Parts: sequence; C-alpha cells; structure tokens
Amino acid sequence: MCFGVLTCLFSSTVWAVESETVSILDNLFLEAGGGVKRPAGDLTTAFGSVGFNWGIPLTPNSEGIGLGVQIGGDYSPRRGDDEWNGTAGFFGRNLKLGDEQVAGAVLVDYQRTTLHSSLWAVRPIAGITIGARDEVGVTGSIGVNRDGTTIFNGTTVTTIRQEIPDSAEAFFNHYWNEKMATELAVGYQFSHIDEVTVRGQLVYGITRYVDLSVGGEINGDGNYACGARVSYHFGGLGRHDSLNNIYAWRKQDFYTPFPKRGAGVGGGGGGLSSGSVPTSSFGPGGGSGFP
Repeated sequence: MCFGVLTCLFSSTVWAVESETVSILDNLFLEAGGGVKRPAGDLTTAFGSVGFNWGIPLTPNSEGIGLGVQIGGDYSPRRGDDEWNGTAGFFGRNLKLGDEQVAGAVLVDYQRTTLHSSLWAVRPIAGITIGARDEVGVTGSIGVNRDGTTIFNGTTVTTIRQEIPDSAEAFFNHYWNEKMATELAVGYQFSHIDEVTVRGQLVYGITRYVDLSVGGEINGDGNYACGARVSYHFGGLGRHDSLNNIYAWRKQDFYTPFPKRGAGVGGGGGGLSSGSVPTSSFGPGGGSGFP
C-alpha cells in the first residue's frame, strides 16, 4: 500500500490541456488557508484567510514574451480587527537567454493591519531557469511608508508605528514532477528587524484544478509563520501560484500570477513582513516607558 501511495505521489503523469487558446480566466486562483504566526513586535496568533490571485494576459496571442497584469488579495479576521492584503502589478515570462527562460515582475503590495495601519511596499522579482527542473531568482520588498496608531492603556499612552520592512531574498525552486515542487529561500530583513530569514514550502497538485501548499518562514529573532492553504485554479493547468514560477511550458503558463502578499505562507510575504515599532510611550508622570 505504501509503495502505491509513493508511486502516485511521485508519478510523472502529465495532465492534458485541451487547447493552447488563452482565456482571461485561465490563471484565476481562489484560495483558503490558515496557520500560526508571530510577526516582529506582535503576539503569536492563529489565522485563517480567504483570497484570490489573478494573472490577466496583455499579450494573449504572443508566441514569444508573455506580458500580464496581476491583481490579488485576501481577508483574514483577527480578534475583531480584520486584516486585508492586496497586490497589483505587471509581469513578464518566456524571455530567452540562450536555452533558458527569464521571468520577472514589479508588484505593489498593500496591507491593512489589525492596528488599522495602511502599509505599502514595492516588490521586484527576477529569475531564470536552470535546465528542465530548476529555477533560481531574487526578490525583495521596499517599504514605502510608516503608519501607526495610539493605544491607551489606563494611564499609559503608547504610539505604535508599523511598516513593511525592507528585505532581500534569493530563492531556489525544484520541480520534482508535473504535480509537486519545492521552494527554498534565504534572505535578510532590514529596517528595525535586521535579521536573516529562511523560508520553505512544498506544493502539490491534488488535481489539475486543486493545489495544496504547506510551508513556513522564520527569522533570527524567533519570529515565524507556518501554515497551509488550498487553492482552486479555474484554468486547470496544474500550476502553483504560491511559487515564484519562472518556467512557462505552454502559452497559458505565461500568465500564471506570481505570489501575492497574504496573511499566510508563500513567496509573496505577509507572514513576517509587517513589523511594529513602539516609537513613544508616556506614563502617568509624563516620563517615557514601555508597557
């Protein structure tokens, strides 16, 4: 029985795609997931989220470079103060460099935090294939603003500023077969965090329409996020939208969205990438101190 399960898991069966015609809905993903996380300056908390990720073709008839627009977002209820995440931007795939493919994106991320901060960041992505099954690339996040709130706790008043910290990351993807892939990444968070981060995830196509991803992320300060999610793929292409996909085997693959920013675990950040900074705190005598 165990042999049969392993054979099924590592099978190299190719799911047939009926047509090379590109539809606007081919790369629309709906998702739901959950897990546990402890971002910088926050408490450990469980989370659940629902969302979508959508790659819209700008060049649907192209046989060369595929250019697209990406939009995505998710919603996560949390202790009565709900969290929203969003991503929008442009991407391109199937750029040729010798025998390899090059892909990239410039995305804008938004987060509405549980402290009612509105945070923005720019996230560039670039990568290249290595042979038939591997990809390497770099990505990062450039915070645009800080926002904050004032908390009254008895006679103590604390102003908390939040930001999406600047970060840089190198990733390596390996496709074990047409259904399963892994992504490993090492990076660094700058700003007030200044810590190394390590991230990994495993994705598996349960069917060509349904995808499962499990992963985690941790930094040198002990902040972490781990979880799982299931997504439904309207195009039935067997693609994994939580990966920084560089390969494009078919025309429809040109327009798979890159990972969006979300509450869960994936290549788009969100698990560890919002930090709180208590910038000022005043006690009853007017002296400064942190609760």
